[in-house]
Amino acid sequence: MANEIKQIRLDQAVRRRKIKRAVWILLGVGFLVLIIVGIVYYNNRYDKNLPGQLIPDQGREHVTGSHPPYNSNPPTSGWHNPQAAEWGVYKEELSDEMLIHNLEHGGVGISYRPGIPEDVQKKLESFYDKYGRKIIVAPRAP
Repeated sequence: MANEIKQIRLDQAVRRRKIKRAVWILLGVGFLVLIIVGIVYYNNRYDKNLPGQLIPDQGREHVTGSHPPYNSNPPTSGWHNPQAAEWGVYKEELSDEMLIHNLEHGGVGISYRPGIPEDVQKKLESFYDKYGRKIIVAPRAP
């Protein structure tokens, strides 16, 4: 009789361990599912509400002469000079062909209209001072 009671208790302990393991596995799987659902929801929610307009890519061909017109103003892709501009702040306007090459290298172009208030221009130029790498700040005629 004592052996039977020991066996029953042993079986119950094994069963409890299996149930505990199954609960932890289900909790882990449930947590992963919640994370995946959250990521999908977050991505879908923000993809629909992004500002701006999607512009088709015009490629990244190097040119030294004339080329077809760009499909946006300022251009975001397309024909450009074989040589990129130096990163930094410019007081003169740079050509689109030069700036596009810098965009191709992962840079950011910050343009402003000539004649804006000097304090606004200084704030835009401060982005280069603050972040330094791969930024061009330059005037751009309308």
